[in-house]
Amino acid sequence: MADETRESVNGMIQNKSNVWMHDEDIKLLEKVEEHLGNVSEEKNLYIKDIVWSEVRLDGRDETEVHKRWNTLTSKIRKMRTANEILEDAKKKVADQKKTRKRKRDDRDPSLPKMPLTAYLLFCEQKRPRLAQKYGNKEVMGKLAKKWSKLSDEKKEKYKEMYRESRQKYEHDIVQYYIDHYPNETPPKSAFDLWSLDKAAEIKKSRPDISEKKLRKKLKRYWEQLEEKEQWEKKAKKEVVKFIRAMKRKG
Repeated sequence: MADETRESVNGMIQNKSNVWMHDEDIKLLEKVEEHLGNVSEEKNLYIKDIVWSEVRLDGRDETEVHKRWNTLTSKIRKMRTANEILEDAKKKVADQKKTRKRKRDDRDPSLPKMPLTAYLLFCEQKRPRLAQKYGNKEVMGKLAKKWSKLSDEKKEKYKEMYRESRQKYEHDIVQYYIDHYPNETPPKSAFDLWSLDKAAEIKKSRPDISEKKLRKKLKRYWEQLEEKEQWEKKAKKEVVKFIRAMKRKG
């Protein structure tokens, strides 16, 4: 249950207190500007002069609003008036939107997309019917409640769908990187990892064995091997490591 709750935090129906949309950031800055104008138009005001209980947004309390302001202004020079800091915050938020759009525009359409989690697959299936009766905020809450009450047996259907999609995604994205970055070394398969040790073992007893015969022996031994799970797990780690390394390269 805890794992699935964490999935929702990373998904599309995160708790609103943790997720601020771009439009909300804009509204927050507008509210701060309005508040500063109401307090005084004659003297310079500083951050300490802002009364956060008066900077209100629908669905956000004083603590959330203040915390978000601190986040938006975290890398902005502070030893200035509140209005000067506000202007820099506006520019920062505007630049963030441009950067996000530029990243989306630059994305290769052939790059495989991450699969939806079990929870999001459930939401995708149930959302249309709920959306006919409720607003977006209510729909999100009802989806979360329905998922939390769903039995483990019924959740397993969505988990299995996710595992299958994830396996296909990993295969497709590795192939994508191999095709687009031919100089990169692809991740080793379970057979590759196993054969490194096994080949050394065979060569120790048969130092004169040819590469052709060695490959045949390895293939035959692998087909007969029953305990492949540990090598498949190691191969899985190789794939994850490879994907992360390629994503860092952009």
